[in-house]
Amino acid sequence: MKNPSHALLCVLVLVIGICGFSSAGAKLAPWIIDYEKSKVSFIAEQAGAEFKGHWDHWDAEVRFDPAVLSESYAIANFHVSSVETFDPERDDTLQDHEWFDSEAHPIAKFMARHIKRNANGRFEAVSELKVKGLRTPIIFYFDVREEDGVTVLEGDAEIDRLAAGIGTGEWMDTNWIGQYVRVEVILYQKVGELLETQ
Repeated sequence: MKNPSHALLCVLVLVIGICGFSSAGAKLAPWIIDYEKSKVSFIAEQAGAEFKGHWDHWDAEVRFDPAVLSESYAIANFHVSSVETFDPERDDTLQDHEWFDSEAHPIAKFMARHIKRNANGRFEAVSELKVKGLRTPIIFYFDVREEDGVTVLEGDAEIDRLAAGIGTGEWMDTNWIGQYVRVEVILYQKVGELLETQ
């Protein structure tokens, strides 16, 4: 009979190897995010007119320290069925397989790594958006500030929806739906709440 402790050790080693992306920044304590105040929204274009939307259900792991950028990163998961554009018909359409295909791919994932300061003084992160199994590289720009004693991260990114496979078939016509979508993020860290460094 195999040693249970040895088997557990093997499992842990396998998990660490698979999750190398996350473990690389494990020395930094994760933020405790105030989800009531934080928001992930977007601006897109339909028939030449802008419309706004956001996701109601999402979660994020943020480990960020401007003094230790090499170990800083962020991972966010979005429940695509929770998209809200204040138009029920449009929200239903976004669940179809040409768009987010929420039945087969209920979660979209965003990953930001390789963070640096650019010439404008903002932080920028080489990032990846995973939708319907398709990985699309993007650049996420952000600033971090203190606001009434609370750390706030505010940033944005531009997504080429065609490259990301969002809106295929007849929806690829950019005269009807714009090609680029601007995503805006604002995260508030809860006052006095920070997990211990792992």
